[in-house]
Amino acid sequence: MTTQAPILPQTDKSDRMRELEEHFASDFSSLTYTLLADAYCEEGDLEKARKVREIGLEHHPEHVPGLFLMARLFIRSEQMAEAEKWLVRTIGHDPYHVEASELLVGIRERMGVPPVVLEESYRQLLKANPLSRGAQRRLKTIDAEREMLKEVRRQLSGEEPDNGAPLQSAGTPPPPDDFPPIVTLSGTADVISSKA
Repeated sequence: MTTQAPILPQTDKSDRMRELEEHFASDFSSLTYTLLADAYCEEGDLEKARKVREIGLEHHPEHVPGLFLMARLFIRSEQMAEAEKWLVRTIGHDPYHVEASELLVGIRERMGVPPVVLEESYRQLLKANPLSRGAQRRLKTIDAEREMLKEVRRQLSGEEPDNGAPLQSAGTPPPPDDFPPIVTLSGTADVISSKA
């Protein structure tokens, strides 16, 4: 004879929201702020989500999940400069946060930041995820371009080649790859790719 597990009553979504709101209201230092803010995001109330996260981060300024969720909130509301700041803060507290590193690369590519900043971002991503093929390819391209530039400068100055190697092309930029999409409020996913 088999016995069935008792069926637990399902809580209504609004009941769960009310529980989270009551718990957070009774203790602003509670880490449940992340759950409540996520619930507000799911309902599309980004302003309440932002406010709850700000209050939570006042009590826990180094709470990495809260920092990262704030960055995602700004991505969702298409405020990429603000998202970049929060991703930098997240990585500052957790340099091995892979998702934050990937999103930072994507946002910076999309924003068209200077190449030296992008290179720094790719290196950070490789620190967080040494297996990132996209960061490896991009850094390889940057290194090849740097070597090509050195060779051109050497030739223009009339110096002899160090090893007799001919001038080599850096090749074409790598195709879009394994960086995650940025989902905006419109619900469309923009594939993160370089502007090259």
